[in-house]
Amino acid sequence: MRTTFCTSLLLTAALCTSAAPARADDAADPGAASFQAFCSQWMSKLADRKLFNLKRAAPEKSGNGVLLKYDEYSPQVSCEAKRSKNGSLIGRLVYHELHMLKSGTSHAGALEDQPDVLSRTEVLEIFRFDGKHWKY
Repeated sequence: MRTTFCTSLLLTAALCTSAAPARADDAADPGAASFQAFCSQWMSKLADRKLFNLKRAAPEKSGNGVLLKYDEYSPQVSCEAKRSKNGSLIGRLVYHELHMLKSGTSHAGALEDQPDVLSRTEVLEIFRFDGKHWKY
């Protein structure tokens, strides 16, 4: 099965707009309200990491062609901040890590190929708010 992914520019734009709107009770809690922006920034960094991963992907010979394997990250699935039982603010971000494969007759040809998804892993990132910044 072939899966088409948008360019990194479009992916970054999608990530910046994919954050859920702040809830009404977030207005009273600036830390919770700021977590949406933090999630967008985090996902933007992962979009940059995808480009880095693709540039560093070592070409593997396969028959008469070349394979490139690398990781990229799907847009966020969820982004929410909540108070824990002890009162500290905890942020939860969920997205998917995708192990990708591109192929072609040459390295340049493989880079131009539409990627196949080899595997998909759900990732849960937990962050804490120190009163000023989100920490990981």
